[in-house]
Amino acid sequence: MRLVLARTKLGEPVLNHVIHNSWGQPAVWPDAAYPEHRLALQYDGGHHSDPVQAAHDRKRKETTEHLGWTELRIFKDDLDGEKPFVR
Repeated sequence: MRLVLARTKLGEPVLNHVIHNSWGQPAVWPDAAYPEHRLALQYDGGHHSDPVQAAHDRKRKETTEHLGWTELRIFKDDLDGEKPFVR
């Protein structure tokens, strides 16, 4: 994921960036981030379809967005091969 993202206009993401809450405590650890854009990226593998993990992922997204960030989930299929341009 990092190598694909590094080739975009945003450039190399920050890996394992920590997002802190209003008290300065660590709250969310995205897999990659663009702090200047407040964009948190999560790479979700196959185990994220498990109901317990999916509930955890929803809570993480709520926390991330409550702190003023946008969370983008990226799946393996998103990174496989060439993608057609879709309008």
